[in-house]
Amino acid sequence: MAFNFDRGRFDRFVAALELKHFTSGELLVGQYRKRNHPPPEELWCNMVPTIIVLDALREKHGGSVQLISGYRSEAYNDPEASNNPGRAKLSYHQAYSAFDFRMEGVKKDDLVKTLQSWNKSKWFTSPVGFARKNANLPSGAVIRIGVMPQVYSLGGFTAWGLLPACAFQFKGWWKSYAKSNFVHFDTRGEKLGSETDEDD
Repeated sequence: MAFNFDRGRFDRFVAALELKHFTSGELLVGQYRKRNHPPPEELWCNMVPTIIVLDALREKHGGSVQLISGYRSEAYNDPEASNNPGRAKLSYHQAYSAFDFRMEGVKKDDLVKTLQSWNKSKWFTSPVGFARKNANLPSGAVIRIGVMPQVYSLGGFTAWGLLPACAFQFKGWWKSYAKSNFVHFDTRGEKLGSETDEDD
């Protein structure tokens, strides 16, 4: 399948987020893997709260973060084709709302405790607002993005058509994988439970 990806535009989009600990290249982890491709532009906003929370998690715990998996195309995510039956067919990686990561020198349990304490209580600030979208997969399946409360400051529209400056409440899901030593983390929003549990 032909796929057009404007790397310069993506770099500018990520730069607008003013992240302290991640580069745009890191957010494209896995793009050259077989059957995969970079995230479609209509899904870029889905990862905004996820990576902002991960940036804050890195700031709090101080360990170096390795992103293992980000966006996955439906073909790449497929449990049978990937020879990984544990993968969820409706994985939030396909909506570009999820990252798998490791943090050097920090126990996974400590990361999970922090995420638990932040969930549905802590507010974060994004330099730009974001309008997240459901992911419509080629097979016809839909990955639904839940509500993420946002409060916008006053201002005009940016080049992305988004209101600048947004406070949002973290509502996510995570799972620690002892065997592979990583944490899955996504911001699926509220009113969406763990029925689409993730795996590596």
